[in-house]
Amino acid sequence: MNNTDHILELIAEMNRYLNEWDWDSEEQIDLEEKYIQRVREVGECNFLVCLFQNYFDSMMRSLMNHFFFVWKDLHYQDWLKILRLIADNSLTRFGFIIFCGFTLAIDIKKVILEDEYISDSVKQYFNTSFVRGTPGPDSPFVEEMFRKHGMEATTLWKRLKEQGAPMKVAV
Repeated sequence: MNNTDHILELIAEMNRYLNEWDWDSEEQIDLEEKYIQRVREVGECNFLVCLFQNYFDSMMRSLMNHFFFVWKDLHYQDWLKILRLIADNSLTRFGFIIFCGFTLAIDIKKVILEDEYISDSVKQYFNTSFVRGTPGPDSPFVEEMFRKHGMEATTLWKRLKEQGAPMKVAV
């Protein structure tokens, strides 16, 4: 089994665990405690690349919410690494753009246009498809998700800015 298959199997197992969880109980789900070591073994970046490449739309958004523990502490350089690995896949790239804008508040268009490792065809796509820029974090869902996980969104956004990320919000 290659690493991608192993990661997909891990994600599927985690998703089954979520689906089988008794959400009516007052007990907190122990997803992080149960899976953090296995995610670290495959690597958080590899895990997220696989997630972005194989899950889309609301399913990806839901999993990213549940897998908050995987990405909440990633360095901006890790997000760049993920971007560079998925940039040439238009479907994967689109999900990543939405996540970066809505959740991370990163000005992903600026990142892509200025990154020397991103192909000219991807840059051209951005210049024509996102003339007015990419989405920013304007959803109450984002703030609620962060609060649910015991963190303020601005805490993450400030850290990303300090690490060099161009931001869609003033922090």
